[in-house]
Amino acid sequence: KMFPVVAALATLSVVAFFPLRRYPVQLRHNDPVYITMSDTDASLSLKAVTADLRDLARKSDRGFRASQDQLVQLRALTKQVEAYNTEEAPVDSSQLLGRWSLTFTDAADVLSLKILPAEVGEIAQTLEVARTPEAELVAFNSVELQPLGSAYLSAFGLRTASSYTIRGKCKKLSASRVSLVFDGGTLQPEFQLLKQGFEPKLPAIGGELPLPVVQALQGVIGDRVFLDTTFLDEDLRVARGPGQEIWVLSRTMS
Repeated sequence: KMFPVVAALATLSVVAFFPLRRYPVQLRHNDPVYITMSDTDASLSLKAVTADLRDLARKSDRGFRASQDQLVQLRALTKQVEAYNTEEAPVDSSQLLGRWSLTFTDAADVLSLKILPAEVGEIAQTLEVARTPEAELVAFNSVELQPLGSAYLSAFGLRTASSYTIRGKCKKLSASRVSLVFDGGTLQPEFQLLKQGFEPKLPAIGGELPLPVVQALQGVIGDRVFLDTTFLDEDLRVARGPGQEIWVLSRTMS
């Protein structure tokens, strides 16, 4: 007869250690359906959704080769990931800093890179704390471009590429949002003879805008160009722009 009482106490103990919350479970098309589950179950569910998102993003080459149906699925999966966000002030979080590689995007300006007569390599963003009063963060957006047929060149022991990096200053607009003004950039050519291990350090070409110009641009642009972090944990980040365009990024080593 004591069993129901013991069972009830055990249930209360589990709930005390693993509080129940509401999390989305709908996979596509319609609005999320919410159920109640423990934080432990939610963590497992987040891992499953993240794995599905990364797998589909890989199959669609980060969005560059995504069909319309794949875009619908990728956007739905991204919304599910965002619903698990527990970081209320990502702009102030140290987890935001570091190097992030693009996993998926539906941003037209990024996807337009596919019209170039080149193979698009890694696209990444590095965020650092700014050392000036004009901005809280500095963003370095980079893209690697390789000549068409680079796989064939590699077979002959030759690798050549160019890395383009654009620097932007970010001012805090809210706990999750920063403005973005680009003020300089560099072009770094690369050349390697793979079999010989020969990799000369070629000089970078770059420049930057004068500080008064950057300040004027920030005054004109204001909060109309921004990046809003909608999910952040130790190895995944989701951000959105003014048109709700999506950037899903995975942490990488420098």
